[in-house]
Amino acid sequence: MSTTWTPAMGHNVNKMDPGKPEAVHSGVCQILMPEQEAAGTARDMSMLKPAGALLVEDEVFVVLDIEDMLLRGGVGVAATFASNDTALGWLETNRPSVAVVDFRLKDGSSAPLANALRRLGIPTVIYSGNSYEPDVHAADFGTFTWIGKPCDPEVLMSAIHAVMER
Repeated sequence: MSTTWTPAMGHNVNKMDPGKPEAVHSGVCQILMPEQEAAGTARDMSMLKPAGALLVEDEVFVVLDIEDMLLRGGVGVAATFASNDTALGWLETNRPSVAVVDFRLKDGSSAPLANALRRLGIPTVIYSGNSYEPDVHAADFGTFTWIGKPCDPEVLMSAIHAVMER
């Protein structure tokens, strides 16, 4: 399997599965090969604690839209991941200024990630195609702003700025 960095798109493109975003780190490539992702051994190429958003979303076109929104909104992107496991691994050594997380990821509910973000005190917006249901989501997601997909970009950016100001 080969992976290439495409700066124009801002994504690593997996040539075996171009629809699968791998990881991006504030303009510096952080490549996660499948064996590294499974073992949690990807290396942070910048060695810096990033400012900007942690984006956790498994739909590549949604990733592109949100990254563009964040950059235009002055927030920036610290890292982008498609699964709980890779995002949780990244959080062991990094702290974003905000997180934008989909509820349902390729490895299931983002509840484990949401709980870690809450423990770390990271402002978080859940951006999901699933409707918020208090009986189902309150325990893990009740303290976060929940925005339904799709929404106007201004609504999402307003929510992101609002949680960052708290």
